Amino acid sequence: MLSFEGLMNNCLIFNVEDSGSGVNPFLKNTLFSEQVVFGDTVQAQHRGNIDLPSCYVFARAAGGYLKIIENQEENKDNSCRGFSKFQVAVNGSIKNASQEITIIEDSYSYFFLPLPTIQLATNGTNIINDSPTIISTCTSTDCLDTLPKEASIIIVDDSIMCRMIMNRSLRKVQAERNWIYHEFDTIEKAQQCIQTTIALGGWTIITLDENLTGSGGILNGIDATTWITKDLGAPSNAIIISVSGEEGVGEKHIHLGAHLAWAKPLPKHSVIRQDLENVFAHRL
Repeated sequence: MLSFEGLMNNCLIFNVEDSGSGVNPFLKNTLFSEQVVFGDTVQAQHRGNIDLPSCYVFARAAGGYLKIIENQEENKDNSCRGFSKFQVAVNGSIKNASQEITIIEDSYSYFFLPLPTIQLATNGTNIINDSPTIISTCTSTDCLDTLPKEASIIIVDDSIMCRMIMNRSLRKVQAERNWIYHEFDTIEKAQQCIQTTIALGGWTIITLDENLTGSGGILNGIDATTWITKDLGAPSNAIIISVSGEEGVGEKHIHLGAHLAWAKPLPKHSVIRQDLENVFAHRL
């Protein structure tokens, strides 16, 4: 249930009441550093809806915030149903139209303000830390440019919004390079493209969401990483990136042979570039 609470500090304030079993501790730590936020994000992903990380990004991009007001977690035996009450603020004003209909007038540009997320090194570690693990001490401004001039990018996510954000972020990193993009909402639909592009011998960067049932998928991101590293023999021209907001998923991908693990929302473009440069520096 959505209710409009009023205007405060040039922000439109809304309260949202929703049922849910509670968000996992991984999202609590990576997405909300100060507020503890709850909500059934796993079920939301399964239904194909926009999940909490995306809502957080939208609120921040709108010059506002998303925070928890009240929460009751669902008991494991289902004897007590859970619920959550959020407050959402976006920058804007109220204008009265001639028909006396309330219209929200936005006053912000389209941009993203993601929080830092987790990058896992490929040096054998499989432990998720609270801060990014850097493979190399150099930055994108003082390192040699190791990014390939040509590459195939395969984005697998059942959320069209998440695919768009990933595409946009990588194109910022791509600059003048010739990178070709392919997008899929399930692993099953992406498999042929992954096999073909890897077989062609060029660089292939594969980003994998974990839960893909929102679009009818059966296989998940871990299944895909296992398939690439085991069945396809961990091809040297493939870079695997886990992109998930679920606890422990990135660690499992790294253990199976993935090269990076990004939480949602994605890191800043400069961090994405540095992560990829570090990976390619160790692959060339």
